[in-house]
Amino acid sequence: TVFRLAEGLATPDPIDFGNVRLDDLITQALTVANAAANDGFSEGLGVSASDTGDATLSGAVAGLIAAGDSDDGLSVGLDTSAAGNRAGTVELTFTSDGEGTSGLAAIESGAQSVEVTGTVFRLADGLATPDPIDFGNVRLDDLISQALTVANAAANDGFSESLGVAATETGDATLSGAVAGLIAAGAEDSSLSVALDTSAAGNRAGTVELTFTSDGEGTSGLAAIESGAQSVDVMGTVFRLAAAGAHSPEPVVIHARVGDTAEQALSITNTATADGFSESLNAILGSATDDATAAGSFDLLGAGETDASSLVVGIDTTASGVKSGTAIISLESDGTGTSGIADNVALPGQTVNVGGNVWAAAVADVQPLLLDFGIVHVGDVVAAQTLAVSNIAVGELTDVLQGGFGSVDGPFSGAGNLGAGVAAGDTDDTSLSVSLSTGSAGIFDGAANLDLVSHNPDLDDLSLDATMIALSGQVNNFANPVFDFLSGDGIFSGGGDSYLLDFGDIVLGSGTMLDSNLAVGNDVPDPADSVDLFFDLSGISLFLLSGFDDIFNLSASSFINDLFVEFDSSAVGLGLFSENILLSPVGFNDSGYREDLSPITLALQVNIIDDGGEPPVPVREPHVLALMALGLLLMLAAAVRRKKRSSG
Repeated sequence: TVFRLAEGLATPDPIDFGNVRLDDLITQALTVANAAANDGFSEGLGVSASDTGDATLSGAVAGLIAAGDSDDGLSVGLDTSAAGNRAGTVELTFTSDGEGTSGLAAIESGAQSVEVTGTVFRLADGLATPDPIDFGNVRLDDLISQALTVANAAANDGFSESLGVAATETGDATLSGAVAGLIAAGAEDSSLSVALDTSAAGNRAGTVELTFTSDGEGTSGLAAIESGAQSVDVMGTVFRLAAAGAHSPEPVVIHARVGDTAEQALSITNTATADGFSESLNAILGSATDDATAAGSFDLLGAGETDASSLVVGIDTTASGVKSGTAIISLESDGTGTSGIADNVALPGQTVNVGGNVWAAAVADVQPLLLDFGIVHVGDVVAAQTLAVSNIAVGELTDVLQGGFGSVDGPFSGAGNLGAGVAAGDTDDTSLSVSLSTGSAGIFDGAANLDLVSHNPDLDDLSLDATMIALSGQVNNFANPVFDFLSGDGIFSGGGDSYLLDFGDIVLGSGTMLDSNLAVGNDVPDPADSVDLFFDLSGISLFLLSGFDDIFNLSASSFINDLFVEFDSSAVGLGLFSENILLSPVGFNDSGYREDLSPITLALQVNIIDDGGEPPVPVREPHVLALMALGLLLMLAAAVRRKKRSSG
């Protein structure tokens, strides 16, 4: 039995996909038939397939194809991943297989190469530039715009479609112009203009919404389809100009004294809203007229901030009088540190009116600058001494002198004040006085400081340099002449105006020789009067004396020693022997004061007694009755002396 070989035939052949777009998915079923006669004497068809070039193959022929039958299991596509003319083949290899028919083994029975072709076009690729559109920092109500260029970025190689563009605006963006027609591959159009609404300060933003279509007109011939969109961000920051509030104070009133720095800092505020979208304020002060002075400037005063120190006006204080003048504040808005815009914008200026009074300070002339109270005594009542205070200031407007004593060194004291004040050209020689207290002795050198002020109705009082008045005075203790016992025999007693040296009782015939060493002095602490001492020894005959010579200029706390008193008991008989030394003191000091002081009596006494059968023993105790009498005399003498001192 003779069997025909299987006869393979694939259709369609060739496969032409025509014009397609990049990355389109396109396929074509490939039908493979066994064209051998279906009469029972034809073998089955085996098929194997592969692709080449830009052709793609999927699927498979399942089993053998019987004579007269076909199979659609193979699908052919075209690789559209790149634009251009694309081509490839599907290579089919056929076998004739006797399975189920002749039973013969399969053998090759031909092949077929199916041509696969097509032209791939890119979609138009729309791109608008610049994107984003950032206008940066601008000022309120500025007119700003930017051309928007739309390009078809697809390659211009004949395999790209044209670009269609539709545009709209959103938010603070504004759009004008339109793209006319299609934009060919590689071409661009700059007909669109984008602007920003600057009618309000702050961060402003919007978009230009572009819708692109890819249109095959004149290229692929394919109908237009959407080919993407672009949202162009439009932004900018709108800044207000700085705004200067009215300066203060206005008018500026300054009162001062001649030679003072008479200035007033102005306060000015950048009243622009402090929200981060306002420029800073610059100011320059100048153009002073008449008596006004003006200086200073400031830069970059932030919104809502106040400068209260940089702009300073003043008045001329070279001479006293009523002053007036003006100055000008020049202002501008500065974007440094805010908008960053280089050109500053001039703002309306402001006029400052300045005036005030300039006073000449009072000038004190105080006489005398030394008050000497001389030498006085403790307990004296000393007359106060007065000062003459003159105001020697000159000028159109002059202060008055006010004030009184500040610190006064003791024991001096100051009293009084200048009251309402001493006007220029006047003298007050009665209101201020200084006194000296004589409660205690001392040599006093001190000072009285006058705390004087310069006063006018416009200004705080001006403390003048303290005027120091030198003070001196000496308060002396009165001289105090006294006797003192140094050594030897007897009992020494008394004080004030009366003293007693009592050798006591001496037994007759004992042959006792008595002696004492006395001193005389001015027993008073410094400062004190000196004293001259005059001795009257006319009442002395029994006692032997040495050293009792007149003494001159005996100063305070000074003593003269070795005034010797001797008594020879063998030269007398029984009895009470008493003799007096009279001392006449005279107190004096360098002021010219000289006055007799109360006389002082020094009594010398010894009592010679019989031994009464007893051994001759010297008894050195004074007679009791004699001591009582002497005490009464001393008390009387002290009272007289106190009276005399109080009158001196």
